Amino acid sequence: MNFTIEKELLLNKIRIVEKITAQKGNQQILANILLETISSNEIKLSSTDMDMEIETKIVCAVKDEGKITLPAKKLSEIISKMPDKPIVFELDEEKNIMNISCSNIKFELLGISAAEFPQIQAFEDEEKMIVLDTNPFVKAIKGTAYAAANYENRNIISGVFTMLEEEKIEMAATDGNRLTRVVQLLENKNSNPQKMVIPSRALQEILRILSIENDEKIKIYTQNSKLYIKIKDTI
Repeated sequence: MNFTIEKELLLNKIRIVEKITAQKGNQQILANILLETISSNEIKLSSTDMDMEIETKIVCAVKDEGKITLPAKKLSEIISKMPDKPIVFELDEEKNIMNISCSNIKFELLGISAAEFPQIQAFEDEEKMIVLDTNPFVKAIKGTAYAAANYENRNIISGVFTMLEEEKIEMAATDGNRLTRVVQLLENKNSNPQKMVIPSRALQEILRILSIENDEKIKIYTQNSKLYIKIKDTI
């Protein structure tokens, strides 16, 4: 595995995926980010805490194909210290060591084989996704998610009730003591009405990702109790 990538582009993508890692627990692999080449000019970063999964694509110059998982926290620290120049990644496959270099700065980072990383089931049929306007969706999240019960309780009221209708989105949340409800009109008509309960943590992650990589439209789809959300090149 060998590729060259711009620092700021990579750092922003790492910031998107590193929060969906499990830094505590017995499975060390869950504290890592999976890096894999997917074409001659693109790599993919993935992470999971077994509750949420995230993957995002980045344009770069790929010389050799491959994949490896690297510690999210250490990788973020290393890239943030690099100069604002292209960074070269070269993997020693026998030792699972990633050599990271930029100008006269070099790091070696020990990874874990990608074969140990949990399988992430990507959603590829974008034609089934509902397209939402970002602004009304964000306003609805900000007006409701804070009122949901603590996510650690893992009960129904730790989520936000969401109803998508033809020309509006309605969201409501409660922690048992307070109740909030927001209705926002949508500019684009939705021909596929849906009702769902979205975990409040997932909604907070949407806001965090949009603060890094904003988009005018968000795509959303539910299948077999799993919610898929796409923002630009991030799912």
